[in-house]
Amino acid sequence: MRRKIFRILSVFLTALMIIFISACSGTKNTDETKGTKGTETKETEGTKETPAPEIRTLSVLCMSGRSAHYPEHSLENIDDYIVYQAFEEALTERGLALEYEMIPPDQYRTSLQTKLASGTKLPDLVSFEFTSDDRTVLQYGKNGLIIDVKAAVDQYDDDGSIFAYWDATNPQAKGMLTTEDGKIYWFPYIYRLGLLDENGKDMGDRSGGSFQASIRKDWLDAVGIEYSMFMTPDELFDALLAFNTQDANGNGLNDEVITVGIGSFNNGIANGFGLTSRMVAILEGMPEVQCQWYAPGIKDYIAFMQKLYNHGLYNTASLGEGVNQQLLIENKSSLSYTYAAGIEEEKITNVDAEYAPIIVDNDAGADGFYYDGAATFGLVGMWSISKDCDDVEAAVDLYDYFFTDEFMYLAGAGIEGETYEFDEFGGIVKLFTNDDVANGEKNVPLFYYLTMNALPHLHRMNNTFESTLAEAKKASILKSEMVKFIITNDMNYIHQPEVQPLAMATDQELEKLQEIETILDTYSSELLTGLILGEKSLEDFDTYIAEMQDLGLDDYIAIYQDRYDRFLAANQ
Repeated sequence: MRRKIFRILSVFLTALMIIFISACSGTKNTDETKGTKGTETKETEGTKETPAPEIRTLSVLCMSGRSAHYPEHSLENIDDYIVYQAFEEALTERGLALEYEMIPPDQYRTSLQTKLASGTKLPDLVSFEFTSDDRTVLQYGKNGLIIDVKAAVDQYDDDGSIFAYWDATNPQAKGMLTTEDGKIYWFPYIYRLGLLDENGKDMGDRSGGSFQASIRKDWLDAVGIEYSMFMTPDELFDALLAFNTQDANGNGLNDEVITVGIGSFNNGIANGFGLTSRMVAILEGMPEVQCQWYAPGIKDYIAFMQKLYNHGLYNTASLGEGVNQQLLIENKSSLSYTYAAGIEEEKITNVDAEYAPIIVDNDAGADGFYYDGAATFGLVGMWSISKDCDDVEAAVDLYDYFFTDEFMYLAGAGIEGETYEFDEFGGIVKLFTNDDVANGEKNVPLFYYLTMNALPHLHRMNNTFESTLAEAKKASILKSEMVKFIITNDMNYIHQPEVQPLAMATDQELEKLQEIETILDTYSSELLTGLILGEKSLEDFDTYIAEMQDLGLDDYIAIYQDRYDRFLAANQ
């Protein structure tokens, strides 16, 4: 059904492009005319000349760089980037210009909060990316510090193209962003992770989860165990025990341990017992939310993790911040849970390490296993119009440009022929390298230095499977192979979106969440850790659940369910 919907959307988008191309050859070009209101056409010697539109300048409050994400890129030198020059030209054609109030990333959260609390004049546009959660920004909206962008779009987007683009590219967006009183307080970053196979066929709506459990494949070879994408908990235990007892890293010590968190369910092992990464989570196609503390597999999962700890396969040092990465560098990490592309195998000293992704499942790949994956249609980030914006129409015109395929390619890929090209299947082939990005070179797209921290970004571009493999690290290559296997073999798995499809919380729900959420999260984490380390007994499990209920667990679940029900109703 989901693929059928996507095919319908694809036909719809194709039709829109045909209409757009036809319009370009006619009398009106929407993209070119937007932003030129107030100008007049005059005749000179029998010909009509259209004067350049009056430039309307908007100020943007944002971080000066993307901190740990891309530390070499800063907005302080954006004029040197060839793609930014093209971006400025596109804005000028629409009668727009941007000025940035840039604040260092480590100071941005505090500075933003101070500005919002002080009552001083705010820049026209405010970026909340990497700094604030939905609840906080909703409160800014309710306090009148940022405006209802839905009302602004309804007033100034004459052809309705912004929300039409949302509906075509992310049908869930409005249902997730609209408040109980019908307002929307920010524009999101919209993405769809597309992947084409070597024949140019769309491999489905997902390209796998951002985080993935990965095991040392070279150690499996060393202890005589054949690598498989799917492992039962017993098979995983046997492999991890063999690593430890047979000294897989060859240092003469039994110090090969897993480096995953145990204070939450987000570790790549819990899903093998029918659990998902969050304490309360939504599963695709399921009408009811799932609480892991009530799930049938919770006790079996805890018992399994206890067994790992009791056999010396989990080092409590891993509870310390940054220790997991250090254990990986020291060549002691047998199982990791992180971005597959983020496993820096080359940092392991004097070892040709190789991590490979696995899915832990009781049936070892049979129908019905859980896999924590990326959302089919996702939206993250928050970019708002402040109460002090003097030209809301100009702001809407700006966002009207952002929600176009033209800007999507410019922001995510750059300039065709200079920073990217299309392969024979229509997939993106980058002409810049990962080293260019890391070294702060000026030939990379807006995504690496401007969008995401200052402005919203779109990602709906397809990548070909083969070109993805060409750039990937070893762990990423194997993960891509795994995703391809799952999709091409029509594996029947239950999908947990990373972006929870929930309606905006009501004031009453927000108040209740503020009262109980942090307390519940803390209790859940401490309880889970204590049970696994044997500091608490499974025999007292019912007592612990009763204590969580007293703290508001059932109310917490009910809020999630009500928000999910409203979301489903809004998107029918």
